[in-house]
Amino acid sequence: MTKLQMVTLGIWLLSIPYYFISQRLTEDMIAPIRIDLLAICALLAALTLATLIQWLIRQYKLRST
Repeated sequence: MTKLQMVTLGIWLLSIPYYFISQRLTEDMIAPIRIDLLAICALLAALTLATLIQWLIRQYKLRST
């Protein structure tokens, strides 16, 4: 695994429990605004896209050799 893949996996694994814990904490609120999740989701999307692009480039290079 590359460093980018390990970082992406680590952030995904940390964000899942964070999401569920924060969801339980904000259950009693009428309209919770979750700015933190906007940042986390954007980061996860960017990292996942970068990892996918990196994987596709490696597959292309392996097939061309």
